[in-house]
Amino acid sequence: MFRLSLSAVLVVLVSLAMAGPAPAQTVELAPIMDATLYEDAGGVLANGSGSYLFVGRTAQPLTRRALLAFDIAGAIPAGSTIIAAELKIEVSKVSDPADQTVFVHRVTESWGEGASDAPGQEGSGAPAAPGDATWIHRSYPNDPWMTAGGSFVPAASAQRAIGAIGSYSFNSTPQLVSDVQAWLDNPSGNFGWILLMTSTTNGTAKRFDSRENATANARPKLEVQYQASTQVPAADFSWSPQSPSAGQPVQFTDLSTGSPTAWAWDFGDSSGSSTTQNPSYTYGVAGTYNVTLVASNGNGNDTVTKQVTVSSGGTLDTLYYLPAAAKAAGAQGSFFITDLDIQNGDSNTATYQLLWLPRGADNSTPEASAAFNLAAGAAVRYSDVLGEVFGFDDGAVGALAIVSDSRDLTLMSRTYNSPPAGGTFGQAIPGYRDDQLIVEGERRRILFFTENGEFRSNLGLLNGTDQPIRVMWERFLPDGSSLGTGQADLPPWGNVQRNQIFADSQPVRAAYIEVWTPTAGGAFAAYGSVLDNQSSDPTTVLPQ
Repeated sequence: MFRLSLSAVLVVLVSLAMAGPAPAQTVELAPIMDATLYEDAGGVLANGSGSYLFVGRTAQPLTRRALLAFDIAGAIPAGSTIIAAELKIEVSKVSDPADQTVFVHRVTESWGEGASDAPGQEGSGAPAAPGDATWIHRSYPNDPWMTAGGSFVPAASAQRAIGAIGSYSFNSTPQLVSDVQAWLDNPSGNFGWILLMTSTTNGTAKRFDSRENATANARPKLEVQYQASTQVPAADFSWSPQSPSAGQPVQFTDLSTGSPTAWAWDFGDSSGSSTTQNPSYTYGVAGTYNVTLVASNGNGNDTVTKQVTVSSGGTLDTLYYLPAAAKAAGAQGSFFITDLDIQNGDSNTATYQLLWLPRGADNSTPEASAAFNLAAGAAVRYSDVLGEVFGFDDGAVGALAIVSDSRDLTLMSRTYNSPPAGGTFGQAIPGYRDDQLIVEGERRRILFFTENGEFRSNLGLLNGTDQPIRVMWERFLPDGSSLGTGQADLPPWGNVQRNQIFADSQPVRAAYIEVWTPTAGGAFAAYGSVLDNQSSDPTTVLPQ
């Protein structure tokens, strides 16, 4: 570990002052995804791999909207300031050359680009392929939009009149700049833009060239002007729990300012180090440790050292899993909350921590709660576990792990549609100890799947290991005929819910699913969730 001398620091500061701000730079980006949303009777048309995109209203009349996404963080250095953003398209066919206003809105949900490729002039679309965005699906066939036709912010980021065939630009606006800046600062929230018309006049649709178009110069482009940061990071970090015990995971969180791009951790016990931004580390022996973080970027680095005191105590080495937990809005106006009971069947006081496992994420370094104690024979209820323990207000969907020094905890949760939306009791899901998961070589069956106008059914999966695994499933109709297999690749402690798993075969009742993992050493939890469409109240069906 070292620090710059005072004289060296002064030289660096003077050099930066003389250099002045970094010159503005311009980059031109091609889309990483694009797609057309085709309004149709079934909502199952797409054109993920086609040469064209469509916006407007056809003569039928049916509405078309176009999706575009660009990799901002992959092309612009972190910490940069966005100065201007201009979206360019090439219109290659029009129903009517008269001007129509096309609006650009920021999309608020993730979506996919599948392999569908519409024939001919592509205006009628093609049957959706897996992963395609459609009018009702953000990813066909299991993940619907919250709002049919795409989910987006109501206020347009840009607009312009488009008439005859030719080149058009949506010139830079403060909101376009704000969108691109937000995607640079938070890449996980980058879902791109949707282009649409609000005109109700039939036969006004416009066609423009997609990223797959054979003419490279005709493809959509995003020109971004930015100024790279010249700021050196100021290193800082926190950890949780503040007073850990030996054998208890400690979650370190980077708090450095100045947009660092690299991190070097030394945990102070002669063997522990990490280069991830927010690592988790477990000390095996009690003591006081000097933990050092070096945060750096292309402009320099900074170092900070703090003391972490680790006490002796029981080892937290038993894992329990709660495969579904939420505090978030759902479909059809629902809002789901999870409560949790933990009962200690041990003859000794039990210590435990809760770990948050957000859906669709690699949870190798999960957010951890403080450590809690529970007396022998006692029970505790969290009426809103994600709000009470982690402070979530909305948008939290995933699972929980509980790490404890006791193998005699019993857990039961309930995820329910909160009043006044009309739920009754909710979806009761028990906790699983690590030796109660479905393991490689086992094949379990989940019954009671129902998909029709009254009910919808989902399939939930949770990886119970620290390695990526693949979970397979096979769907069956009541007569035993197979609808084929599906799969989900889950990152460490990752989880997913496949919504409306029988949507392509409805109406069905008494359908069932078999689940298994082909991954060596794989272990997972699974559940079926059947919801009443009127109240959005769920019930749980466990594997047998």
